[in-house]
Amino acid sequence: MCTLKVTLSPDKLLSSYGHIVEGARGRLMEFRRVLIMHVPRQGNSVVHSLVRLSRSLQERQVWMEPGGAAPVS
Repeated sequence: MCTLKVTLSPDKLLSSYGHIVEGARGRLMEFRRVLIMHVPRQGNSVVHSLVRLSRSLQERQVWMEPGGAAPVS
């Protein structure tokens, strides 16, 4: 099932990332009006690259302008 359909579905998700989807659903309910759009991977290449980079990091990182990512203790 695509991520957008899973996010909008009222069904409970039992996968390993179900808690993330449940959290997103809860946050969406806090808004009066929400617009959700699908962005193809080609149009989302910066986020895709950041996610791939995050998999190789050993410690938690926080993005802080203008210096970029910095370790968090």
